[in-house]
Amino acid sequence: MQRRDFMKTVGSIAITASFPAPSLAADIDPNDFKAIVLISNSGGIDGFNMFVPVDNTAGITTGYANYSSVRANVHISDVDLTPKLKTYIDSNDELSFGKVDNPYAGNSVAESYKKGTYVLDGAYGSKVGINSMMPEMAHLALQNKLAIVHNVGSIPKPITKYDKKFFPNGYSAHDNGTRYVQTGQATNMHYQTGWLGRLADNLKGINSGTIYPLNINFSELGMNRMMFSFNSPSMNASLNGPVNFSFGTGRRPATTTTMRTIHSQYVSDVERRDMFRKLYNSIRKEAVDEIDELGADWNNVENVQKPFASLQNIYKDDIASQNIFSGVDIDKSIHGMAEKLGNIGFLKSFKAAANMIQIAKNRGLNRVVIHIHVGGWDHHNSLASLHAYNLRGLSTGVGAFMRAIKHIGLEDNVTMMNYSEFGRTLADNGSGADHAWGNSYFVVGGAVKGGNYGMMPEMDPKSDYFGSRGILIPTTSYSQHFATVLKWFGANDADLDKIFPELKNFSSGLLGFMG
Repeated sequence: MQRRDFMKTVGSIAITASFPAPSLAADIDPNDFKAIVLISNSGGIDGFNMFVPVDNTAGITTGYANYSSVRANVHISDVDLTPKLKTYIDSNDELSFGKVDNPYAGNSVAESYKKGTYVLDGAYGSKVGINSMMPEMAHLALQNKLAIVHNVGSIPKPITKYDKKFFPNGYSAHDNGTRYVQTGQATNMHYQTGWLGRLADNLKGINSGTIYPLNINFSELGMNRMMFSFNSPSMNASLNGPVNFSFGTGRRPATTTTMRTIHSQYVSDVERRDMFRKLYNSIRKEAVDEIDELGADWNNVENVQKPFASLQNIYKDDIASQNIFSGVDIDKSIHGMAEKLGNIGFLKSFKAAANMIQIAKNRGLNRVVIHIHVGGWDHHNSLASLHAYNLRGLSTGVGAFMRAIKHIGLEDNVTMMNYSEFGRTLADNGSGADHAWGNSYFVVGGAVKGGNYGMMPEMDPKSDYFGSRGILIPTTSYSQHFATVLKWFGANDADLDKIFPELKNFSSGLLGFMG
């Protein structure tokens, strides 16, 4: 986090906290803590090889036959790995693979990726399988804690491929797609505020009395538009926690006076300045004090409580060890090949989110939304290896995060969901897939009702929703998808109408996957 960004953020917090907060939404119980964790899978995650159609019923357009035909070179094998998975679930419903005896040992990454899926039954209707690289996600599904929402995208109303006049401009471009999903508007490219920013406006004062706003973003990329509002502050933090004022060797000349001391002396000298400078420096002084407060909270969680560090991944490796986060090579024997652990850099984001949930619990916050960036999904080629690597990291991170949240007793209070700016084409380009539109996403948590939601993608060129090269026209809007979680979070119907102006265009506003 850059100091100037944090200064502006906490300075705004200090100002707004001094004014009376408006009344909270009618459906909010301020004593009932709830948190949303949003995962940005930027680049365009391939949801169709993450959640694979496996129905073999003859003649259907949403089953495995059409899927494997359209995805000729990158399809996943029609093999059910669920019986193997279940052998690793113990009497405590914990998942634990050995380092040698596991479904991946001895295979290449691409072979492991393509070898099959964990086929879901019960509430899932045996229509979908979770990629073999994601046993943690499959385990959550077997516990009915994972919802799969199909063919989601930024659409202003129900449309088909013949309704081109309602297609958002540039929906398959990274910048445009990101803007649509973050503003919650598919018809207005220039909409300025984000849907989480508008949520914060409607729930203003929900964490009154603390330094923490509703929206907290953990990213090295800076603040995102999704959390932006003209009226409500948000916080942007580094994955390593809050900024401090003591730079390391080489960052500044050696001195016995710390940067914090210098800054504090500067901002405390307000009496001899004009009124504007007096106000400005008093705000900056409060920012210094609040950085200290946030730093103390973070250090307490990192070094004392350690909600994440005490847990292990499914291979009994300490996922919070310094070796993993230092970027050096780790145990080469991890489930056959070291790279099959997946993108271990993702774990840093999930660890930051878990730390913030623990801080929220300690502080007695009422509501918090945490945004983390887990990017790198633009796989135009080498899908079988690159997508596999990232899916392992994503699944490992989600599984470990949910274990941490359960460990601190908040599993039913926290809902995690992913999103991307668009999906990938169903038709492959030889070794990968290109920018498209509709996509499949997940929602996990103790309050989630596991199952398939939305319309399974019709993988037939004759379908009203199958565009060129298998660009799927979304049948579920992001407005519906996000509004379903916000309703659980405490937003009432009036709030949702303000937050998602296009929601009224859909006869079924909520999708039903939240308890």
